[in-house]
Amino acid sequence: MDEVAATALQTRLADLCGHLNVLHAQVVDAIVEALEGELWAQWGLRSPEHWLSWQTGLAPAHAKQLVDTARRKAELPTTFAALADGELSIDQVATIAKHAPAHTDAEVCELAKSATVSQLRHVLSTYVYDPVPQPEAPAVAARRVDGARTEEASVPLSALDRSSRRGDCARRHRSVRDDELR
Repeated sequence: MDEVAATALQTRLADLCGHLNVLHAQVVDAIVEALEGELWAQWGLRSPEHWLSWQTGLAPAHAKQLVDTARRKAELPTTFAALADGELSIDQVATIAKHAPAHTDAEVCELAKSATVSQLRHVLSTYVYDPVPQPEAPAVAARRVDGARTEEASVPLSALDRSSRRGDCARRHRSVRDDELR
């Protein structure tokens, strides 16, 4: 095997793929524009996917993948910037758009830069993501009544969720039942 020829071919292929990735980013931008302005909605067209398939000659499944990917562009700015820079392929970005929550954008993008599409599909489809970080729940005034005495307390809203109320009700029920049995 000619090492020099193989290295030259790999370099040329990497360069071409980078350009192809940039062009795919421009196609995605055009799809976003069509979606936002409903420019795809023309007589006889059923959906953005139908429009894209007609305009580009893509298979309906591939057109659907691109439209679904374009719909996530605003949520995944880091990933789509890497596509526009030629660092990620459209298949890598489509996989991220299909599986990754928006709050994991930067981390998943970094992973994608060193993973194959197959590896990404496997990892992202089976990974259990942390829930979206939620801000602290504001406190509300709650009243607690003990016999004839009433007192105000500041209780976070999260403490008032159904599960805790159910637990409180069950504890009160057991307490009343125990008192009656004595």
